[in-house]
Amino acid sequence: MKLAVITCTLSEEALAASELLRVFSRFHAANAPFLTPLLVVSQGVRFDWTHDEKTRIFRQENFGGAGGFTRGILEAKKLGATHVLLLDDDAIPDEKSLKKTLDYYMKNEDKMTALHGTMFSNNEPDKIFMAGTWVDEKTFKIKGRLSGYKVANENLEDDPVLWENMEIDYGAWFFFAYPLKVVDKVGLPLPLFIQNDDLEYGIRLKKAGIPTLPLPGLRVWHPEFGTHQKRWYVFFSFRNRLIEKAVHTNLSTIAIGAELTKKFFYRFLAFQYDEANYITEAIHAYLKGPENLKKNPSQDVLMAKSIIEKWPISFSSADTTKHKRFDAPKDIPLWREILRALLLNGFFFPKKENLLPVFERGAFKWTEVNECRKYGLVSKNEKEIKIYEFFRRKLCGLALAFIWVLFLFFLKNYFVKKQWKSQFPLLTSEPFWREYLSE
Repeated sequence: MKLAVITCTLSEEALAASELLRVFSRFHAANAPFLTPLLVVSQGVRFDWTHDEKTRIFRQENFGGAGGFTRGILEAKKLGATHVLLLDDDAIPDEKSLKKTLDYYMKNEDKMTALHGTMFSNNEPDKIFMAGTWVDEKTFKIKGRLSGYKVANENLEDDPVLWENMEIDYGAWFFFAYPLKVVDKVGLPLPLFIQNDDLEYGIRLKKAGIPTLPLPGLRVWHPEFGTHQKRWYVFFSFRNRLIEKAVHTNLSTIAIGAELTKKFFYRFLAFQYDEANYITEAIHAYLKGPENLKKNPSQDVLMAKSIIEKWPISFSSADTTKHKRFDAPKDIPLWREILRALLLNGFFFPKKENLLPVFERGAFKWTEVNECRKYGLVSKNEKEIKIYEFFRRKLCGLALAFIWVLFLFFLKNYFVKKQWKSQFPLLTSEPFWREYLSE
């Protein structure tokens, strides 16, 4: 039995200074016969740094998290690994968690089970941010297990709550381990670059009858999701979910089209024009079929980044901006919401506010935006406000572009969905990935 710990990074300098290397070094020194070196896949800025034989670096172009971890998996197989542990480069596991993972697979070497670590936030190190995830099969909305729970004991194994409701749908790749025999059964990850790649893989494991176990005792500290999210990630999120629905669900074209329309409509009326634009581009990319996914992802990244320039958003300090908190009512009927949106969205009878209305994301309700021409969303740190403004220019073009691509979606989805399903085994195969990464 041999475990390979894999991480991928965009900054070798940041990784070289991280606690992850020191934790792994101590772990390797005590368990060397059962470990490969730490496999680091570098896809960004290189750095001239010294490392010993406990670390091995592989450099390549940026193929995102899926491409980085898959390269590590392929290298692990060459080194004779039987199991892999995927770790984000900004994750900090404690040494006991690594040892517990190794011990579990040494005792259950032939068991087809994936392990998922309990994530604690760097900001609140005693509170669970996520201990496994559930997925709504229709919308693909996710719900974190035990989010916000404060552990009762330092030793996670002694907390009975952590042993409840352990049948999760998938585990995120900040700490995710599994036997390489799983690859023989379900294949490698899809080349989705970023966003929901781990979700797709987890769904695949579950459909194949391979459970993901959020084993108490596996602790990892990690920045909360969203702290490093960039605006252009939204394109990949919507595109990838369309692909995943085509491959893993039997939802009708009408059901998916209605959901897309709803998401676009809400964003369009809430002045979130960049996200509305990303939805349109994501549908276009999905309709191009699997051939588009076989290309280097750099062109999609450049396209997604260019949309930011089309729809600029300003930021303001919460300390200096004159604003008032806005409590959005929750009991307005949908028909009244739509009526108010169509008549009072700033197109005909805009209201002027002396103070900037500010929403918390948790309380945000898109209809209330219709009462003003400018509003702000406050960040989690309460120091920065993201300001959205009514922007009349290009709105007709944006609406027409969505109507056109939605028409194409209804026209083509039946055939495109068949293409995605038929090409899925190729896109997750080892020969494809070796050529894709140009090893």
